[in-house]
Amino acid sequence: MGRKRILKIPNSATIKCPSCNKNTRMKIEKDRSPQFFHCRKCKKDVQTPITKCCIICAFSDKKCLHSLLMEAHAKGLQVKEEKQKEEKLNAEERINKQLEILKEKISNAEHQKNHLID
Repeated sequence: MGRKRILKIPNSATIKCPSCNKNTRMKIEKDRSPQFFHCRKCKKDVQTPITKCCIICAFSDKKCLHSLLMEAHAKGLQVKEEKQKEEKLNAEERINKQLEILKEKISNAEHQKNHLID
């Protein structure tokens, strides 16, 4: 038995503007492939070339979801999505909120202790 061949699907890509070479981070949509984007540096609207399916495939180091799924199917690969960074950020936010609550409880307990001693 061999290892399972897996194709990981990224959740974002870096788009390089063909006019000014500015790198812009873009989320890879699951339901559509973006056909254009607006560069914040040079203020140009960049469209997908006729030879490519979308902006991600044309101006990025990665491929769009549609292209990756076609490639996986053609090569017989199993598809696996990358864990989203948002989940990690949400977990960090929850932990930070819990820390704040605990600090507040400790502060209140110290205040009550000092009040009882006086």
